[in-house]
Amino acid sequence: MRLKTAFLLLVFLALFDTRPVHAGCMRPPDLSTRVAEFSSSQASRVGALMRFGRERNLCFGLEYVTPSLLTGITDLRIHDVSLLRAIELILGEAELEIRVDNAVIVITRRVPPTERSNLFDYVLPGFTVRRGSVEEITAALYMQLRLRLNPAI
Repeated sequence: MRLKTAFLLLVFLALFDTRPVHAGCMRPPDLSTRVAEFSSSQASRVGALMRFGRERNLCFGLEYVTPSLLTGITDLRIHDVSLLRAIELILGEAELEIRVDNAVIVITRRVPPTERSNLFDYVLPGFTVRRGSVEEITAALYMQLRLRLNPAI
């Protein structure tokens, strides 16, 4: 019973915490801002990036990460470069695209123009389905799209 009461007290305190919230993603960062110095030792590149963001009050949205960025251990020393160049040096991969979306620095895979198709760009010639719930209709639409894109399934 004590453990349950303690747990409920912690949940209550977490929900009704009145301390000010740290609003780090309120203003879009300027990628041309100079970074005086940053160093990281024996950390993954993603770990170093998260520390870099925490120290500079930056928010990142990682849409694409290779396994080597998560598992490879590296030492970094960065001096007097732009914020954009610092992120590029930390990540160390040329195939990544870095952009600011609202107040978040979005990191995604740089896609060649020939690969820029999107599922939302595909037009189905027709779609009919019996009346049903949103989940059923969504599943039917998804299956019809999959069959259209790969008839072998």
